[in-house]
Amino acid sequence: METQIINDNSCIRVINDGTPLLISKIQIKTIDTVKNEMVRIDIGEGALRHIYIKHADVTVPAGLADAFALRDAIKEMLDGSQGAVDLSPIVKLLQTSGNSKTDGINNVKASVDALTQQVAVSGDAQTQNLAAVKLSVDALGQIITNSSPAVELQLIHDEIASNGTAQADLLTNMTKVLNQINVSLSGNNNNLKYPTRIDESVPMVVYNGFAVSATPAGPATLDPVWAIQRVTAGRGGVYTYEWANGNQQFTNIWDDRYNLNYLPLVAVPVAA
Repeated sequence: METQIINDNSCIRVINDGTPLLISKIQIKTIDTVKNEMVRIDIGEGALRHIYIKHADVTVPAGLADAFALRDAIKEMLDGSQGAVDLSPIVKLLQTSGNSKTDGINNVKASVDALTQQVAVSGDAQTQNLAAVKLSVDALGQIITNSSPAVELQLIHDEIASNGTAQADLLTNMTKVLNQINVSLSGNNNNLKYPTRIDESVPMVVYNGFAVSATPAGPATLDPVWAIQRVTAGRGGVYTYEWANGNQQFTNIWDDRYNLNYLPLVAVPVAA
């Protein structure tokens, strides 16, 4: 593969075997080297959208000794774009749009004044509606006061008293079981919520390591206590999410991540 890197005004033009890729200079966040053999350009769209350029493939600019020299050459292209910027089109646009902005502000003020008037009128109507509701509530209270549901209330009281203890015990047991389930689910979810280690050293691939540790120093990379996820970026922005051995069990070794068998997550069947 032959790669050319050209300073193209506001962009850096990267040509791979005749196919150009334009990278906006203002989009570039960082430039670093990977494994002393390639340059990684971060365009601020996530690890799987980094742009990798292998030093051995670069023919333009020519004569670069290593990946570090290639990195510095790209930086010089960025430094060369920091010259004066012509702001006259923006100034002209602001000048021509000044009157329309003023008109817009005046229109907004008029709308606010009209809305204020509507709120004032609506407020009187709402007050009248609340007064009518109060009269209805007072009438209902009078009906309840004049009634004598003593027998019905006593029956309800007796039923509650006879079954109260059994219901309370049942609710207590249910609460204990739900709390146990909640603790179990919370522990599993938290362990898989944030990765303990992230490896972005392989182009277009990210390894996320999740582990449980009983020590403040964290889990050892040689201990079989890891659930490892591999995310691979494909063509057209398609991403593949796979897990070591197709599950989220904490049984893998982090140092073996490159040699593990990765499969889509296998769903656990729910018993009928």
